[in-house]
Amino acid sequence: PHFEPQILARTLRTRQFEFHPTMPELMLIGDKKGSVNVLDTESDGLHPALTVGTCPLLGLVWMRHHPHVAVCGASHSGEIVFLRYDPSVLPTEPVLQMQESVEGFPKLSSLSANCTDDFMLASGISPNIFVYDVHTGKVVHRAHGVHDHFINISRFSHTSPHIFATASFDHTCKVWDLRQPMLHDRPIKTLNTGGHNVMCVFSPDDRRILCSGVDTRIIQYDVPSWRQSPDHFPLRAPVHRERYRRSTYLADAGHFVTAATEESHMHVMSTEGEKLGVVNFRGVVRNWGEAHPAGEAERVRAGDNAQRRAAGPGRSPSRRFLAGLRQDGRAMGHDASHGHKGKAGRSLLRGVIKLDDADPNGGSSRNNHEFVQSIRAHPVVTNRIGVLLSLTQGETSYVALVDLHCQ
Repeated sequence: PHFEPQILARTLRTRQFEFHPTMPELMLIGDKKGSVNVLDTESDGLHPALTVGTCPLLGLVWMRHHPHVAVCGASHSGEIVFLRYDPSVLPTEPVLQMQESVEGFPKLSSLSANCTDDFMLASGISPNIFVYDVHTGKVVHRAHGVHDHFINISRFSHTSPHIFATASFDHTCKVWDLRQPMLHDRPIKTLNTGGHNVMCVFSPDDRRILCSGVDTRIIQYDVPSWRQSPDHFPLRAPVHRERYRRSTYLADAGHFVTAATEESHMHVMSTEGEKLGVVNFRGVVRNWGEAHPAGEAERVRAGDNAQRRAAGPGRSPSRRFLAGLRQDGRAMGHDASHGHKGKAGRSLLRGVIKLDDADPNGGSSRNNHEFVQSIRAHPVVTNRIGVLLSLTQGETSYVALVDLHCQ
C-alpha cells in the first residue's frame, strides 16, 4: 500500500531532478530547455529559473559538505556548470547563480560526486569517463575506452571516496578505484550481467550494488564478495528491447524501487528478493491536468493554489508533511525521518493491479500513457520516492512524490 501520488505542479517540463542530501525540503530540477532551478517544498513560491543553455539538463548534483553548491550538465552539448544556491535573493531573481563553467563532456548523461565532495564523475554516450577535481574544476583523469560500448550511468559509492561503478551497454558493470590506473582491463571488478546495463547504484550502506538493464533485467551483487544475491527477482521474463529500467535503493538500504520506460508502474522490492507491491501511475498526470484545464502556465499556478488550499491556510502539503515529521519525532521519541505516514490529507491506496507490461501493444507510446522517465529515493525520508512522469506525446512531464505505507 501507498499514499496517493502527489504531483508537484511547479515541475512542469522537468527532465531530471535530485533531492538535496541534507536539506529534505529542497529539490534541484533541470528542464528540457536548458534551465535549472531549486524547488523549495516548504515555500509557496518559485523563483525564476536560471538558463544555462538550450539542451536538456540530464546531469544534476548537490554537494553534501557544501550544501549551497550544485552542478548541472547538459545532454547534447555536454556543458557543465557549477552553481551556487542563495535562498536570500529577491523573489524576482533566480536562487541559483553560475559560479564556473568547466570543460564539458559531449553527449553527457550522468554526473556523480563522491562522498567527500572532492571528485566528480562524468559519463555519457561514449565509452570514456572524466573525473573532475571539484575544488579546481579541472579534469584530473581522462579514462578512454574503459568499456566497449557507451556508459549511460556512473556512480560513486556512498562511503568510500575513491570507489565508483560504471554501467555500460557492453553487458558489463565495472567497479573502479581512483587510486589505481583506469584502463579497460584494470577495473577492480567486472560484473558480467548478460545484457545491456542502463544504470547501476550502490546501496546507502555500500553493502550491495544494483545493476538495471533492459525490460525486467535486474541483478544485485553483494559487496565485497561480488556474489549475485538473490539468484533472481520475481519479475516476468524480459520480452521488450526498448524499455530501459531505472532502480534505486531506499534510504533504509533494505528495499529498492524499480520502473521502466514504456511502463506506468513501479515495483517495490526487498533486497532479499521479495516483491512487496506495485505503484500504479496510469492516469496520474492526465487526471491532474484535466482537473486544471487552463493553459500550461495557468495550470501550474492553479495546481499550486489547489494544493495549498487542500493543505490548509498558508501551508503547502510538503510543509505540512515536514512539520508532521518533526511532530511525530517529538511524540515518538526518535528520528521521524525514518518514515512518513502520509498525513497531508492523501488517501491510502491498496488493491490489485493488473499489469499489461508483457503486451506488445500495451506500452505507453502506443497509448500516450504516463511513463516513468526517472526515479529517485529521498535520502532522508526512508519511504518517500520521487518519480518523473512524462507523456509520450508533447513535452508534458512532472515530478510526483509517492509515500509508501510504513507497516
